[in-house]
Amino acid sequence: MHPKVSVVIPTYNCAQYITEAIESVLNQTYKDIEIIVVDDGSTDNTKEILLTYIEEGLIQYIFQNNQGPGSARNTGIKESQGEFIAFLDADDTIESTSVNERVEMLKKYKEISLVFTDFFVLDNSKINCQREPILKKNHFLNKVRKVIKLIDQESVVFSKDFYYFYLRLSPRPICMPTVMLRKRCVEEYGLFDTTFEIGEDNEYWMRIIRNNYVGFINKPLGCYHHYRSYLTKNIELYAKDELRLQKQVFSRMIEDIKNQIKSSWYIKNIIGNSYFNLGYFYYKNNNFLESQKAIIKSIKYLNINIKTMKVLFLSIFRIPRDKLSFFVKNKDTSQKP
Repeated sequence: MHPKVSVVIPTYNCAQYITEAIESVLNQTYKDIEIIVVDDGSTDNTKEILLTYIEEGLIQYIFQNNQGPGSARNTGIKESQGEFIAFLDADDTIESTSVNERVEMLKKYKEISLVFTDFFVLDNSKINCQREPILKKNHFLNKVRKVIKLIDQESVVFSKDFYYFYLRLSPRPICMPTVMLRKRCVEEYGLFDTTFEIGEDNEYWMRIIRNNYVGFINKPLGCYHHYRSYLTKNIELYAKDELRLQKQVFSRMIEDIKNQIKSSWYIKNIIGNSYFNLGYFYYKNNNFLESQKAIIKSIKYLNINIKTMKVLFLSIFRIPRDKLSFFVKNKDTSQKP
């Protein structure tokens, strides 16, 4: 008999963290779970650390050559037997009732294809996850109140228009350790796009939520470890993949809502700001030519404004930031997914 839930855990050189992630799944109140660990070419002692779990049949362990987290998740999805699929990165954890509460919501609301929850963020300055939930702290439900279809205590169902709000939200509300989706979503929408090095998760969520109702549990049931994720520390790589995602989504939205000029303006503004962030990143690192290129592209979406002209001027005349830092009073608005 197949398990009800498959939890897919990709890992790459996370030997020091992965047992914590696995234990958080084994300690779930819901027990009808299979755990699929996909080792994406680790060169540390990951397999040795997992040997006991493998021998006791607590996890299914798959090794593959390094291809990135999207590919590792895809491998896990292909091996999954569950009706529902949940994702957990090797350096994150979930609360003990997380699987059960997400399963119950998917069973109760047949129209939703994906459910996610609030979450905690753990960084270097904090010892544990007992703190204010991120989405609650950022007034998430107030920001999306126009697309709420129904609320039943802590369960929220969003209409299909939630898709048009997603890229505008900061922080992005759908966080990997909180997601659970129906297996049929894979059959309908395919797998993660492995051409994204960073942000392949947001592209996948956007693909699924575009024409579907989405469920949300207004409780923090996952813990995202901000300081452990080495990929998202690469600001340039993240900004480029983020721009690619935004352009894809923008194109889809133009097809969907040709008569909704306001929504189109919002997305153009998001893309323009992302180009500006990339240009400002290059400027701070004295890469003046690339800064000029990115800022000129930002003007295409934002039109000319004070902040773009300041950075463009400094880049053209190759004035280093440390020589004239007072001239550009701009915060680095690059965001982690």
